[in-house]
Amino acid sequence: MTIILHVGAGKCGSSSLQAQLSSCPLLNADDGSQRYEYVCITQDGNLLRRERIQRQARLTPYEVQVSAGAEKPWATDVAALEQLSLRLQDVLADRRTPIASQESWIGQASIFNANEILLRLGLCAKVVIFVRPQIPWLNSAWWQWGVWSSHDFRAFIENNKPSARWAQLIGAWQSVPGVDEVEIHPCAGDVVSSFFRSIGITMESAKRRNASLDENLLNYLRRRPDLRTYENPLVDFVLEQRLAANAKGTPWVVQPEQISDLIEYYRAGNLDLLSLVSSEARQAMEQDPMWWDAAAYSERRAVPAELQEPTIEALEDISARAIDAVIQLDARVRTLEESQRELDRELMLAKEVALRALAAKEAEERKLVSSRLRKAISINGVRRLVGAKRAGGAASVH
Repeated sequence: MTIILHVGAGKCGSSSLQAQLSSCPLLNADDGSQRYEYVCITQDGNLLRRERIQRQARLTPYEVQVSAGAEKPWATDVAALEQLSLRLQDVLADRRTPIASQESWIGQASIFNANEILLRLGLCAKVVIFVRPQIPWLNSAWWQWGVWSSHDFRAFIENNKPSARWAQLIGAWQSVPGVDEVEIHPCAGDVVSSFFRSIGITMESAKRRNASLDENLLNYLRRRPDLRTYENPLVDFVLEQRLAANAKGTPWVVQPEQISDLIEYYRAGNLDLLSLVSSEARQAMEQDPMWWDAAAYSERRAVPAELQEPTIEALEDISARAIDAVIQLDARVRTLEESQRELDRELMLAKEVALRALAAKEAEERKLVSSRLRKAISINGVRRLVGAKRAGGAASVH
């Protein structure tokens, strides 16, 4: 049985792809040769499918459902893997190829390897990985994770730069038992359409999800640790939807001297990466100076990574967007409330119609029972009369 595993990387279009898959779990190749189904592995080894994925995704600000990371019990518990294997067989019985996604899997090949997860599930995997130049990735990673941690920016870069050694991570997946193919895509374009094109499906560009917030919103959240923590990025999705319109984009914090050092740190691995990607991707990589040349970032002016005092302009910007969002949400709430009142009226009317119909039916049944009762009484009366006459006749004979 073949499965397609999208394993990341994080901050490489994963949320946009997962949102598209969550909204439409059943997919068919353009030529009809393949049928696919997006599935989500739960922590305990169960499998979310179809309407459950769609319903649960709609209940979250993320609008996404994804599989659990391999650090969760499903990946090491024998009973959980047996249960998961049975659930996946149900997908196979429907003649569909399952697709699963979790961006943290890119760094968890060792868990898949040590536990022989794919072999124990009876799976052969096509692994799909999206990567981007490491320096902008580190800048995004700082705003996604680092700024909410206890590390300062330089410590975060030093601790996390191995996480973007793409060739090494890809090599680890190539050695996982059960992996037949590892397909790598640079995420310079639209990740969603690139992924679907790789499985034979034409897909229009999808809405971008989980793009980092702009400087004003990020700095506000830094002053509100009750709203945003390392473990809980939910507020990012809420603000992205409600306040991020016309935002200026993610602040750039990587300093020029860091860029030069990082270019050299990743150079050998990126040269190895060229041998792993397709010829088309190789050419695009070779021609993209953001992989190779610090000068590609010369026009980016870095702002301090440390939290700065808010300016009047920044506060006015947030206030204006917040007020606009409140007005828009108020209009939506009023529309929903009116729809609810209309629904309540329709339900009340339907209830009244049903009660009248029930009352009419009960009256008809009572009328029918009364008629039958009268007949029964008449028949019994006749029987008693006939019986009395017969008894009288018999007495006269004696």
